[in-house]
This record gives sequence, C-alpha cells and structure tokens, in this order.
Amino acid sequence: MKRQFTKDQQQAITLRDKNILVSAAAGSGKTAVLVERIIQMISEGEHPADIDRLLVVTFTSAAASEMRERITDAISEKLSSDPENEHLQRQSALIHNAQITTIHSFCLFVIRNHFQEIGLDPAFRVADEGEIGLMMQDVLEEVLEEAFAKLEREKASGGITAEAAERSGEVAEEKLREVSEAESEAAAEKEAVKIPDRDAEEETDKEAGGKGVSPFRALVEAYSTGKKETVLEESILSLYRFAMSYPWPEEWLREHGEDYEFSSAEELDQAPFMRYIMAYVGNILPEMAQQLRLCVRICEEPDGPYMYGENLEKSLEALGAAVRMETFSDCRNALERAGFERLSSKKDASVDPGKRERVKQIRNGVKKQLEQIKEQFFLQGEEALLGQCRHVSPLVRELAGLAISFGERFAAKKREKNMIDFSDMEHLALRILCRRKETKEGALVEPTAAALELREYFREIMIDEYQDSNLVQECILSCISGEDAGHYNRFMVGDVKQSIYKFRLARPELFMEKFHAYAKNEGDCRLVNLRRNFRSRREVVDSVNLIFSQLLARNLGGIDYDENARLHYGAEYYDDNKITGVIEKKNITEENKTEVIMIEKSEDSEKPAIEQEAEAVAVRIRGLMREMKVLDGDSGEMRPLRYGDIVILLRSSSGIDEVFQEVLGGQGIPCFISSRTGYFQTSEVQVILQLLRTLDNPLQDIPLFGVLKSCFASFTDVETARIAAAFPGREKLYKKMKRYVEVSEPADALAEKCRRFLEWHAQLRRCSVWLSIRELLSKIMEESHYLEYVAALPGGKQRRANAQMLLQKAAAFEKTSFKGLYHFIRYIDQMEKYSIDYGEAGTQDESADVVRIMTIHKSKGLEFPVCIVAGTGRKLNRRDASSAVLTDMEMGIAVDLVDPVLRIRQKTLRKAALSRKILLDSQAEELRILYVALTRAKEKLIITGVIDNAVKLLQGKSGILRHDEIVLPYSVRSSANSFLELLITCVIRTKGMQEIFGRYQIEAERSKVLPEDDIICKIVDNADLQADLTKENYRDVNDAKSFKIDLFSCNIDKKLQEYLQNRFGFCYPHENLQKLYAKTTVSELKMAAIHNMAGDSVGAVPGEEADGGKPLFEEEIPAPYLPLFLRKQEEEEKISGTTRGSAMHRVMELMDFREMPEAGEVGEAKASEGAVVSEGMRASGEPKAPEGAEEPEVMGISGEAKASIETEVCGIEEISEKHKVRSEEAKYREEFGRYGMVRLNKELQSWYESGLLSKEYKAAVSRKKILRFMNSTLAGRMHRAAKAGKLWKEQPFMLGISAKRLSEEFPETEQVLVQGIIDVFFEEGEEIVLLDYKTDVIESPQALADRYRVQLDYYAEALTRMTGKRVKERILYSFYFGEEVRV
Repeated sequence: MKRQFTKDQQQAITLRDKNILVSAAAGSGKTAVLVERIIQMISEGEHPADIDRLLVVTFTSAAASEMRERITDAISEKLSSDPENEHLQRQSALIHNAQITTIHSFCLFVIRNHFQEIGLDPAFRVADEGEIGLMMQDVLEEVLEEAFAKLEREKASGGITAEAAERSGEVAEEKLREVSEAESEAAAEKEAVKIPDRDAEEETDKEAGGKGVSPFRALVEAYSTGKKETVLEESILSLYRFAMSYPWPEEWLREHGEDYEFSSAEELDQAPFMRYIMAYVGNILPEMAQQLRLCVRICEEPDGPYMYGENLEKSLEALGAAVRMETFSDCRNALERAGFERLSSKKDASVDPGKRERVKQIRNGVKKQLEQIKEQFFLQGEEALLGQCRHVSPLVRELAGLAISFGERFAAKKREKNMIDFSDMEHLALRILCRRKETKEGALVEPTAAALELREYFREIMIDEYQDSNLVQECILSCISGEDAGHYNRFMVGDVKQSIYKFRLARPELFMEKFHAYAKNEGDCRLVNLRRNFRSRREVVDSVNLIFSQLLARNLGGIDYDENARLHYGAEYYDDNKITGVIEKKNITEENKTEVIMIEKSEDSEKPAIEQEAEAVAVRIRGLMREMKVLDGDSGEMRPLRYGDIVILLRSSSGIDEVFQEVLGGQGIPCFISSRTGYFQTSEVQVILQLLRTLDNPLQDIPLFGVLKSCFASFTDVETARIAAAFPGREKLYKKMKRYVEVSEPADALAEKCRRFLEWHAQLRRCSVWLSIRELLSKIMEESHYLEYVAALPGGKQRRANAQMLLQKAAAFEKTSFKGLYHFIRYIDQMEKYSIDYGEAGTQDESADVVRIMTIHKSKGLEFPVCIVAGTGRKLNRRDASSAVLTDMEMGIAVDLVDPVLRIRQKTLRKAALSRKILLDSQAEELRILYVALTRAKEKLIITGVIDNAVKLLQGKSGILRHDEIVLPYSVRSSANSFLELLITCVIRTKGMQEIFGRYQIEAERSKVLPEDDIICKIVDNADLQADLTKENYRDVNDAKSFKIDLFSCNIDKKLQEYLQNRFGFCYPHENLQKLYAKTTVSELKMAAIHNMAGDSVGAVPGEEADGGKPLFEEEIPAPYLPLFLRKQEEEEKISGTTRGSAMHRVMELMDFREMPEAGEVGEAKASEGAVVSEGMRASGEPKAPEGAEEPEVMGISGEAKASIETEVCGIEEISEKHKVRSEEAKYREEFGRYGMVRLNKELQSWYESGLLSKEYKAAVSRKKILRFMNSTLAGRMHRAAKAGKLWKEQPFMLGISAKRLSEEFPETEQVLVQGIIDVFFEEGEEIVLLDYKTDVIESPQALADRYRVQLDYYAEALTRMTGKRVKERILYSFYFGEEVRV
C-alpha cells in the first residue's frame, strides 16, 4: 500500500530549485520524506536525475546505510512493476557508488580525488583517536619546552630582571631546569619545523606586562599549580580544538588574541560581550519589573498593604529606566539608582497579614536578584574595565600564539607521518574547495576549480540532521551548492529542538538563522514545517506539548514553541484500532497517561538514591508487564507488553546504568545496557595492564603489588608484607624481592615463590623487546591460562570477552606510527584520559526480549512503546562555564585576571559575560535533550527522579501558580538545576499536581492558565516503595504456588507421567506450621497483635492471600499519618523519627541516675546555672521567653514563677489540669534539686567527645523532653533505686513460651524462644517497676497503651521468671506527651 503524505510533506517532496529548510518535528516522518524526494527525483519528470548526481549527507554511517537500503528497496519495487525501464536499471547499478554518506566520508572522497592540490601524499591514512592523543601530548610538550628554553635564553641575556625572576613561580623554575639541557635539541626541532618568529610581538608584550615580566612567564604563573602546568596544557588544547570548528582556525586565533585590546570606552561599549550583557539584562529586568507590578496590584486590593505602594512604584520606575538604557555606563548608573528603600513599618489591622508577607517575599526576591546582577556585571566602571583589559591582553595574545604554534607543529607532525585526523578531513576538503582572500571590504571566499567541478556535477545537495552542522561543514556545502552564483539547490532537514551535540561544537544557530529568515511560500529560500507526529499516542503528544509550551522560547532554546513548533497528533491508527480482550478502551486511555514519579530520598535507608529510583522503576515495570497492552506494528492488533518494548533513558550513564541493571536483574527483569562504559576499569583488564606496566618498568610499586596479588603470582598480603618488612627503608618492592631471594635460605618457600615469579617476569621482559604487543599478550594469556581463569569467575563469559578485546586493541595499536610497550601503555592511558572507552565487550543480543538501558543521546532517532526517563533528579552539568579559559565563536576568548605578585584572581567582565552565555547555552541544550527523551515514547511515557523533600520543593515552587502566562518566567527556566525541577515547574499548574497539594495540605492557588492535562503526578516515599516491592515479591510467591502442569495432555510414558505427577503434586504435610519459627522477637509479637486488632493476618499484603513468610519489623513502629499541626514537635528537617527515637533511648541509657543534684547543690548552683540557663536553652533550639518576661535566675524556685518557668521549659500549657503531678514534682525537687539545661548540655558534650554519643544522635536529641523527664517524679524514683543499686537498664532476655500461645493451630508441645531488651526496671521494696521509653507520635496516651500492651506483658513475664518477684507497675513514658502512661 502506497503511503499517503500530508500537504506539508508533499510540499517538501515536490519543491525544486530552491533552498529548502524542512523543520521536522519528532516523529513527523522526515526520513520518509527525504527518501521519497530522492525517489521522485530519480524516477519522475522529463529529465530524472541519476542517483549518483545527488549528494546526500547524513549524520551517522548507520543512517546513511539505512537510507541507501530504503532507496535500493524503492528502486527494486519500481523495477518490479516496470522491468524494462533502462533509467531505473541504471539507478540500480549506480546506487552502490552514490554519495549517500556522512560529511567526513564525503570530505575523504574530495581529498582522495584532489590530494595533489594541497600537496598531500596519496598514501595517507586516517589515525585513530588514541594515536592522535599521544601525538598531541608529545607536540604540546615540545611547544612548551621550546617556550621555556626561550625564556631561559632571555633570562641569561638579561632580558628579564632579577626581581621578576625571583617573583616567578616554582613551575617556571622547575621547567627551566628540565629544558636547559635540551636547548640544542629544541633549536634543532625549531629548524626542522618552521615556526613563525614572534620576538617583535613579545617585546611589546613585555612592555604591556610591566616590570620586565614576559607574557609567557606571566601565563605560566597564572595557569599553573604547584610544579605542574596541567591547566595551561588543557587551556591550549581546548583553545586549539575550539578554533578547529571554525573554517580558518589560525585567523580566528589571531583575531581573538586581540580581544582585550581597546583604545577607548566607546570601543569597549561596542564589544560583542558588552552587547550580550545588555541583551541579558534586557531579558531579566522586565521580568523583575513584572514581579513588582504584581506587588503593586496586591497593594491596591482592599485588604492589601497599601503602605508599601509608593516604595514599590519608585523601584519599578528605576527598573524601567534601566531597561531603556542603551549603553553599559548608562545602564550601570540607572541600576545604581534602583535602590530598595526600607518598607514602611506602619501597622493597620485592615491589612491582610498573608498579603503583606507575600509582597515582602516577592520584593525581597527581586532585590536579591538585582544585587546579583550588579555584583556580576556592574561593579566596575568603564575606566577600571579598560585597565583590566590592558593587564590581561598580553596573556591572551600569548595564549593564542601558543595555540597557533601548537597547531602548526601538530600539522607538520601529522604530515611527517603521512596521516590525518577527523578535523583534518574537513579542513583539507575546505582548502581544496575554496580560497580565502583578504580585501579592503573584508575576507572574501572564492570557490576553486574543484568546487566548480563538483557544483556542476551534483544536481542537489540534501543534508539530514542539519541542526547538528558546524561552520566548517556549512562552508564546504555552500561552496558546492553555488549560492554565491544564484544556484539554490540545498535541501536541509532537521529539528532545532533536537540539536543535542553542542559538546561536539555543533552550531544550532545555523539552523535557527535560516528558520527565522526563510519565507514559507515565496522566494528562493523556503521554510516547510512538518508538525504532525505519527509516532506517539495522543496522551504522549499532549504531555510533550504541555511541558515544552512552558519551557521553550526564543530567549532560551532559540525558538518559540508555537503552532509551527508544537507537535500535532497524527497517529490516528491508535484511535482506529479495534481493541479486544479484557481491557476496555477507556482503560487503555487511562493507562497511557504520562506519569511523573517523584521518589523521596530516604534518610533511614543505607541504599544510594539511584538504587531507590531503580527499585521504583522495577516496581513500575512489573506492574506494566501485568496490565498493559501495546499495538503490534506487524499485525495491527493489541498484544501484551514485552520487556523488549521498554527502554530506560538516562542523561548520563556513568555508573548509573550498572546500578539499574543490577536492581532490575534482582527483580527478575532482564535488561541490556546499549552503550556500556568502564572497560578499562574492569578487574580482568586492569590486571593485564598492571602486568604490562611492570614489564615496562618494574620499579612501579602499585602496579607490581597488583600483579603479586593477581592470579599471575598469587601472593597474599602477609607474604608481600614479609618481603617489604625484611628490608626497612624506601627501596622499591621489586628490588626488595630480588634481595629477599638472595639472602633467604634455600628451604624458604616464600623465597622460592619470589624466585619463580621473578624468572617468569624477566623472561617476559626480554620477550617484550622483539614481540609485538598482541603477540606478547597472547603469550601471557596462553602460559598463564588467563582466559580460562577469568572464564571460571562469576560473569566469566563477559570477563573472557573483555580480555580478548584487549588483544583487538593491541592489534589496532600495531597499525599506528607508535611501537613498543611503553607507547602502548601511553596509548591506553590516553584512551582513558579522553574517555575513548569502547565499553565492555558485548555478550548479549541487543534484539533479545530485554529492557534496554541507554543514554538519551544514544536513543536519538529511535522509538519505543514504553519510555522511562530516569535519573531526572540529578544535577545538570555546569562544568563548562568554570574552565580557566572560555571560548565562544563571536565573543572570543575569556580569561581571569591573575596578579602573580599579589596572588589574587579576579573574573574579568568578558569572562563573566561568557560564563553566563555558556550556562544559558548549556541550559538550552539540556532543554533540547529533555525534548529528545520525551519524544521517544510511542504509547507510554514515565518520568522518574529522586528528590530530597518533595513537599518542600512544591512549596518553594508554588509561586509559579500566580504566573498568568503559559511560558514560564525566564529566570525559572534558566536557573533550574535538574530535569526534575524543570518538570515540576511545568506540572505544578496541572490538575494532577493540585490533587497532591490537597493530599499533603500544601496551601496553593488553582491555576487556570493550562488546559486539562493527561499527566499523573505521584510522590513515592521509601515506606511506599518497600511496601510495593514486598507486594511484588508476594505476587511472585503466589504465582509460583499456582503453577500447574497438565501432565495427562503430554504424550509421555505412563510411569514417568505418574512419577512427575507425584513429584509436582507433593504437598508438605505440616503446612499449618509454616508460620511457626523457632525464635522470634517481642517486636514481632507486638506487631502481630496490632495486626490482629486491625483484623489483618501477620504480614499480609492488602488484596493478597497471606503467605506465611516471617515478617520483619523495626523496634519502633512507624506512626500513622497525622496532620502537620499535630506533628510539629516531631517533624524537623533531615531528622527522621527512627533516628530521634534511637537518640533518645541512647541518652537515657547513658544517663547516670545516681548522680542527680541534691537539694543543697541547688543553692550553690544558682548564680552559675541560673544566669546562663536561658542562653543554653536557646543554643539548644528551645523557645525564647515571651517578650516582657524576666529570665528566671534559679531553676529551683517555687510558686507562680516556677509554674511559668515550667511552661517555658517543658511546654506545659494546661498547668491547672495537672496540678497534682506538679505538686509531686515540686516535692521531689525540694528533696533532690533541679536537673537543669546547663548540666544536660555538659553531659551531652562529654558523651559526644568520649565517643559514647554520635554527632547525629546529639543533634537529634530533644533537650526539652529530656529535661521534662529528668525533673519528673518517675526520675526521682529511679534516682533512689540507682543509689540503692537496684536499677537496671538495657536488660536482654530470652523467654521460652508454648507455641499455642501464638496461634491455636500450633501444637502446645512446641516451644518458641522470644527475645527482647527491656529499657529499664528497678526494685521498690520486694516488687519491680517496669519502664519502657516511647517516642511515638500518636493520637492519645490510651492508644499508646493499647499498642504496646502485648510487649509489656512479655517483658513482665520475663522479669518475673528471672527475678522471682512480682511486677507491680508497668509504665510507658511518652516523650511525645511528656507523661507516664500506665498499662
């Protein structure tokens, strides 16, 4: 069936002789359009083109192969209906030579056909990345050594003053000593490779640098730390690489080496970075003014804070004036006047306090933002900035000169070895195709004869993924297309919203420039928008539109998400599909809704946050596998979801994908990591590399120690220690081994072991001289049976493949210009350093039915029925903006101002501007990456991320509800730190999030800006997650139990049938005892009683049959959900209830009740303790005394003053209701004195310093509640018992009881051991008082008694058996209520 194209697609296919930019949204069928255009051009019309006369440039080789295959199939299909068509027959033959290729392959084609025009040897080869990395490092060292040698010559000739030499850093001195001996060699190198003499420039630089300090020496001092110039090396390399993305890199470096040279303030004001600052401020200030207008509107309301209105109007007017300024100095002056005066302190009862606080909050936010802008850009005036530029200019020129020298020497080195790299392909092709001439009007680019020849040959140039092109590629294709001569024949397809290769120096600005310039229906340059999405269900399309209509705008992202950019639903085949089976169509719609799952990080759990997220993803996948059906592409019918339909997308895979794989595997979910990393970190590869390092240099102790512990030597730690200890001193381990063999007795087994290893090692060292690296590795693996050894380890198949892959890398190294073991080790080190990691060897078929785990970049161009975007809570990358040297194509080079004399570093204004631009460009790139991720889903989209405190974040973002535009504020979009933060700001105004606000009692307004949505928002805490995991595990058990096999339907032997039936049908005769365990705890029995009271069986999962597995519970039972106002005493940020309970128990365990203050001590302590008690309480976080109240002098006073003090210290609000208790406590204090805050703080500090109390527990203790207890009657009773030696704490016990007491179905003869720990008990007379501390947050004391009655029953029985005495009282002391609860 022939595909039907839409009107827009048909326009893109049929337009001819135009420059056409096709802006193709995700899933819009752009590849199909491109293929159809090619087919029509070679098969229709009066003069159809030959396929080899079309240049089709794709982004990847895989895309080129797919396109070639699709065109071949289309030609074959046309030939089957018209087999006599000679033109089609010729296309079938020409397709194999057609230029359907990547840009690099096309450049290589140009070079191979025109090598003579640039003087290149036709036998050149393309170097691999590892070899290029080694060569770059060697050349960089040569360039720096030559610069240091030149500095030494200047110093010797008196070109540098003694004062400057003394002031220079250790790096320069150290390097000068290194190169002094190699001066002649460096001179010879300079003669061999001609480098421009820049002596004249450097003389000028020395004058600008002042005090005779050469720019190079100043550069070294500024960008070197310690005795290494690593930062300087990285700066030169990064500058060189960035320049290579420009068509003429040397010219770019020379031009921008002068970036800091300004002759006047007017010239400075016209600099690109100054214009950028003004544009940035122009984006921010109107938004700030809008916030102030909102404050003014609130002030004008009847109950608004009208007294603030005049102040706000002044601030608003000053901001408006700053927005209107056109020059930097005028804007700076206007911002200086835009101060925020103190708000009026007038009080009026008619003013709503909430509105007053709201206005203050918004105004303070604007004030803070304005101060940050001033500090970042407007601290210095223009004269100060000019002085800053004069100071930095020589360093920038020197840095650019070093990058030029490096580029020239590096190019010469490659020519010497007759090889090119990937950047050479583009630049050499550009040299062949065009020439650059300098004229009075500026630089002029003219096509060469080769370009004119190709321009005549190719009928049309088609470029796929145009948004990821760079300037060099653009220049190459422009030369061939002939736009300068009026030839418009470029067909460019792409989507700027999917430009995610900025790190490869792609320039999405090229696409955006044409997008905004091309007309839709007229002229030689046309824009065609493909908006309909044929990939995804309506729920997915609507969700993507809802999110990106708020995120993308021209000021951040380069394009407005308007009707032309948004996705339009086009996959009607989902709607037309007849759904059969038990799942109804309405449920399909519900189950296809997008989900945003926020996983709250658990502080109690020891699991990393990413592992918790992986568990949540596993639970969701298992749920989908049970419930969901998807549309089968082949049959057109609905079928159950398979693992192969699911993908997990990650922003970055470093260390995360393995965690997901491990967790999912543990949950029985098969998965496959598509783009693995970490090959060089695997143990089986590291062991081999360590051995090679010792063969190259055995005096390296760390690699040698690794080899000794490996299978190659099998030394134990003790044996290695014996060898090292035999010869004290700093001698190398290898030499110590040789000496140990020499001095030891012949019968010494360890000496013999050393001797065998040293002989084998020496033999391999001799072989390494003449064997190739691959042969050496093969010899090592064969002699040691290394492959067999690693294959026998866990995961042996993967390990063996990794070891064999090292042989392939050795073979690749042998093809480079480097030889020998030393260079192979450097080769591997370079691959590690520059992340040239090919990943572990693949051992699983990627097409298997497994969940795929891949990066978002890897997923581009792919689609999956179910897409889970995970790891969205991780922080976005901000490192690019913090480098020592920043670069931008228009704004040039930016560095810090470093004064080596004063040892200070200051960010220049250019660097501040460039840093901000890089951050915003990076944020725009992250938005595009998120767009790519969300548009991979066909039927279901799930987004997950870990968050510290979901409710707190939602409260912080609730101000967005007042925003009355669809697009979010610029400051919100540009400052978000994670994908999850961006997504929450997008969904916070949706209906689903409003439901969460109600559930968690978050005060918020209902936004009416967004339409009805299909996004489900969830908050999952650790308790919910563990409950879901337990539920899934119970399902597994029940599924296993329900497994049956119909043996009688199988055609097998009757005896075998009976045997199998007996085996599979066996039932355990004592299934009623499966819940009976030999040993349990009091906590388990307590929880069983609670479940029985609630009507549930122990450990039962709601909705599931109880399985009888042994339940596991914490000692402290989690409290039920209570409203926020009931939890204020227990809920403090970052301190969990479990931690607080453990801390309180630990303090009570450490408390020495024998050392309570006596009555006589109170009078002596009055002056000291009373004077500082209030300060001590405030330091511990206790509430301040009410205004006007006097601070108590003595904590032992009585009467009304004592009652008011108790109200403050203990939080007692209803004294009259507990008068009797207070009287008893007063009597106790008259006898024993008062336990005060100062004493408690001293004891807590003492326990902390002695290691008895952890820092976490010390912070979690509620001093107020401890004081309340220590001044209670119960504490007095414990004091008396302790002094008499009759108080015991933390008493463990083991109690044997009849199993029948646990359940009527258990036999009475069976015994169960019950173990537990009693907090406190003490004797009074001949009877025992039992006490247990509780920190539970619960509704009432009676509820607490009911909850722990069973526990105290077992405690009392155990005490009676142990002591033979009666338990007369069973007491729970509730720290929450601050009172005794008798059971």
